[in-house]
Amino acid sequence: MRITVNKDRFTVYNRQSAKISERNNLGDQGFLRILNDGQEVSFYFSANGKDWTRVERTIEASGFNHNVFGEFLSLRAGLFAYGAGEVRFDNFVYRKP
Repeated sequence: MRITVNKDRFTVYNRQSAKISERNNLGDQGFLRILNDGQEVSFYFSANGKDWTRVERTIEASGFNHNVFGEFLSLRAGLFAYGAGEVRFDNFVYRKP
């Protein structure tokens, strides 16, 4: 699962297919929150880090577990950037609910 963000859209991919695509009304800066609750992954975005908007759809993630998805070892969150331009990741927190 991966998320791409540009000045126009937030897009969530489940394996290789785009599953969720929402208009980006935040501009160049914003906050992203990903919540995995019982294998149901929800996505939220915010302009200020206080007022959150939930993306309409969720993704069921149990198919990414190691006992289902080939010999994949684990499902963990990570951040990366590619392409031209600059990105800054700040306040990345990974915790169990």
